[in-house]
Amino acid sequence: MIATERLARIASASLMPSLIEIYLELYDSSDDVEPVYDSIERLVESIGDPAIPVLLRSLLDEDPRVRAAALDMLRMLGPTADLRVLRGLRAILMIEQNEMVYDAAVWTLAAVGDRKALPVLLEHVHEPRYARAVVAALGRLRDRTTLPLLARMLSERPHTVSVGDVMRALERFDTAEAQLLIDGWLRSDAGQDYIEERVDMAMQALLLLE
Repeated sequence: MIATERLARIASASLMPSLIEIYLELYDSSDDVEPVYDSIERLVESIGDPAIPVLLRSLLDEDPRVRAAALDMLRMLGPTADLRVLRGLRAILMIEQNEMVYDAAVWTLAAVGDRKALPVLLEHVHEPRYARAVVAALGRLRDRTTLPLLARMLSERPHTVSVGDVMRALERFDTAEAQLLIDGWLRSDAGQDYIEERVDMAMQALLLLE
């Protein structure tokens, strides 16, 4: 069993390297790691911005698992406008050769980046492995210049990301312009098909409850 008691001693940014070591143990553990992961996430959140310099230095570590762990922890810190983080993420996307680390960098930028990250995120919006995270980021950032792109994604075939994910992103804009796009698409043939599918799914769910 991973010693969760060790986590209680992680209370400051100076101990972030120890926290990273514990996080790495999760990769190889056969135990239920979810409680440990949750504890790590709470600790990273409590440390906050003082953890950033340590995590950014860890992005230069030779071990790709350390780099991936640092990216995961940056993601735990949540959305930020900190230029150090945004520059660090953009830099690693330019030079990273390890697929696992590159994936983590894209997902982290999608989760924490502000509007300055949009150009990089948009480069990955049509790549299936990143599209869902990027679309969620577009909804979070609510930049009106991305509305036409989201509207096109509703009708594209095949879908890079589900219609439901795109709809949720548009709904987060909470503007009349976004609502017009949603309403217009729902009136289209594709929109009507989507409504029928959702109704059918709801009916099937009700039948299972009987």
